[in-house]
Amino acid sequence: METKVKERTAKLQFRTREIESILNTITLGILTLDMEHRIQSEYSKFLEEIFQGQELAGLDIFKLFDSSDLKGDKAAIFRSSITLILGSDIINWNLNRKALPEEVVLNDNKILELSWSPMVNSEQIVENLLLVIRDVTQLRNLKTSVHKHKVKAEMTTQIMLLSFDKFIGYYKYAKNLIQDNILSIDNIDNESDSSDIVETVFRNLHTLKGLARLHDLSHLVDVLHHTEKSYVDLRDKSSSMLSKESLVQEQNQVNDVLNQYNHIATKHSGVESNKVSKYRGFYLSVKELIENEPDNSKLAIKLKQAVAETNDVTVVDILENLKPLTERLSKEYNYVKPQVDIKHGGVGFDENEQKMFEKVFVQMIQNTFAYSDQAEIRIDIESYQNNDNNVIVYKDNGAGLDLDTLYKAGIKKGLISPGASQNEIADLIFASGISTKTVVSPISGRGVGMDAVKNELESQGYSITIVFCGDKNSQGLRAFKFIMEQLPAKKLKRNTA
Repeated sequence: METKVKERTAKLQFRTREIESILNTITLGILTLDMEHRIQSEYSKFLEEIFQGQELAGLDIFKLFDSSDLKGDKAAIFRSSITLILGSDIINWNLNRKALPEEVVLNDNKILELSWSPMVNSEQIVENLLLVIRDVTQLRNLKTSVHKHKVKAEMTTQIMLLSFDKFIGYYKYAKNLIQDNILSIDNIDNESDSSDIVETVFRNLHTLKGLARLHDLSHLVDVLHHTEKSYVDLRDKSSSMLSKESLVQEQNQVNDVLNQYNHIATKHSGVESNKVSKYRGFYLSVKELIENEPDNSKLAIKLKQAVAETNDVTVVDILENLKPLTERLSKEYNYVKPQVDIKHGGVGFDENEQKMFEKVFVQMIQNTFAYSDQAEIRIDIESYQNNDNNVIVYKDNGAGLDLDTLYKAGIKKGLISPGASQNEIADLIFASGISTKTVVSPISGRGVGMDAVKNELESQGYSITIVFCGDKNSQGLRAFKFIMEQLPAKKLKRNTA
């Protein structure tokens, strides 16, 4: 009997020394809490290194985290959860375990992951809590560094695939729009109706996001999509607080990402094609010849006509620039390449109109993909002149407008009256905050896209109307097309006499 006791004692001592050895060498903070929230005497040596303390036994667990981000409500929830768990049935552990902190940041910027486990007696009462603390600071810093390098590499690839001229054009446009947004936000008065300013800034952001998608500037798309959320809340009155500082900060975050792209673009500007540079040089040479020739000379007349024809573009040229967008959307929505039928009728557009129609078609094409219920997508675009008016028609093979959903949304927002005509209901898609989508995606559902389209067109003197292409189908949807028109028209072949 005595021999067995000695053997068991020896084994127990060996096990104790083994546990002490583990606690002295393991690079984890390990401790147990008693019923009074105090750290018990057996804890890992590394715990003292994490918290830079010599003797932690008997210390209240809440004091251990005094120099951390566990403040205010977070600290109160932490304290009440520990109090409710210790000395109570295991059921209380199950009810409160998710309220225990899983990560804290110390004042010296150490990042700690916390893992909690209950220690119960035979009656299933929690007598102690086991806490394992892991210092993940270096791992997080490494992940952050790797992420930054990954982002930079992705940005560089996106810039390299985009012509320098196209990026600089977008960059300048975006910088001006962001500056306009900041000035508009500064004019917000909390005591008056600021809805017009909110709508303007929202439209600007949505336009920038659409063009960023066109150029495949994905990190800019992400930050713009996130920034839009604040304006959805403000517009829909789901946010009662209107902090100019936070709104400006969000604009600056967009600006920061834009500047990152610009830094990379400037660094790699040498990749600009010789073809683009030579074309630019040729254009400037021709312009100089025109300026030096008398207005009535035959050479001046011919050169002016040549330059006008060279600078004007048709819808074919505009849609050619949008091919990368349709290809990316096809992959995202699992479609084959859409069939696009274009009839341009010899109608030409100057540089300002080209930029405007690029923004318009970006939104329309995104909507075509987002709302399509067809196995294959077909888009028909036509431009022609009617009584010297430029007319552009856009139609896809989607099922059509959900007039019932639009009607309910319009009535709810007080935008139409009961008994409104179908044309009045259809026009609601141009109203801010109206969408037939129930789920927000990166390209649709926030009710700002067609509002932005209408404003873009009107800024260049164009109108846009909806024309139905048949009656409602069995699902209550009605096919339609967009008609965009301007006075006076500009012909591709100009009269130079």
